[in-house]
Amino acid sequence: SVSPSIVLEGNQFLTCSRAAVSIHEGAVGSTTVTSMNNIYSDCGMEFMYCSSKSDVKVVSVSDQFTRDGADSDPVIGGETASVQPPVSNVSVSDGYDPSTGNMTIDSIGDLMAFAAMVNGGNDFQNRTVTLESDLTLFGEWTPIGDGTRSDNTITGNVFRGTFDGQGNTISGMTISTHSEEGVGLFAYLVGGTVKNLTLSNPSITTTQESTGAVVGAMSNGAQIIGVHVKSGSVNGTEGVGGIVGRVLSSGSVTDCSNSATVEATVYNAGGIAGAAYYNNVSMTISGCTNDGIVKSAQCAGGIVGLCSGAVTGCTNNGEVTGNGTSIGGIVG
Repeated sequence: SVSPSIVLEGNQFLTCSRAAVSIHEGAVGSTTVTSMNNIYSDCGMEFMYCSSKSDVKVVSVSDQFTRDGADSDPVIGGETASVQPPVSNVSVSDGYDPSTGNMTIDSIGDLMAFAAMVNGGNDFQNRTVTLESDLTLFGEWTPIGDGTRSDNTITGNVFRGTFDGQGNTISGMTISTHSEEGVGLFAYLVGGTVKNLTLSNPSITTTQESTGAVVGAMSNGAQIIGVHVKSGSVNGTEGVGGIVGRVLSSGSVTDCSNSATVEATVYNAGGIAGAAYYNNVSMTISGCTNDGIVKSAQCAGGIVGLCSGAVTGCTNNGEVTGNGTSIGGIVG
């Protein structure tokens, strides 16, 4: 067999230039890893991604990477994935600056690296993650953060930093198999900020609670600012919103808009937030607009389905429908 020339360990990810495409085609001495979470296309090549909750996170090119032992199982914690030569025009990079703790994202691989880091325990508190370009996702998205919620308390691996989209767009996010509460680009945002971002045509279908295109649930004064969801659909059971599923006790959603269809199969659906409730320490939804259809059996609102916070300066242009009680143009 061919000895590996690059070993990916820790939070390192493979990136390539288009010049690398022909170099990688027909490489020898490697075994295709077949069981991976997602398959993406980038610079004309198929990339496969597998992450674990340990320190091994791998992005690989089909027919280029092998798992130690050369079998077809996904890479798991404690194992090492190796790239076989030739490796010209290939570099290992994940956009993460260990000296500052900040991160820049300009590829799908970087975004997935970021998700894997948060899901592995790096909450990025007091750190900034910036999106440098538009991205189009393919396949099933795994939400950023895998914590748990009990009433208005969120624990576990969550995002606490600042994510600045810098006006860029993430398109085509699909979530259909996620089996835990907290569904969206971010599962949980605790005391952090997501701003200046557009999601285009997200498709979310889940049987879970706390579902939003951008954030599943937010707490501890978290902020969502200048975020827009264009078209698409967001479907869940309870606490379903175009922007955020649940705002818990304290947090703000400011200058956001939604045009996706939002539906809760049980209750609490809103064009912006499904629910903003529990003890109102400081919950505000201001300057937001909804143009999407909102549906729920009960507690449906053009802006918020269930609300004990403050809603100011918001506009709803979307149809709101429900079969039960608490159906409103602005608040259910």
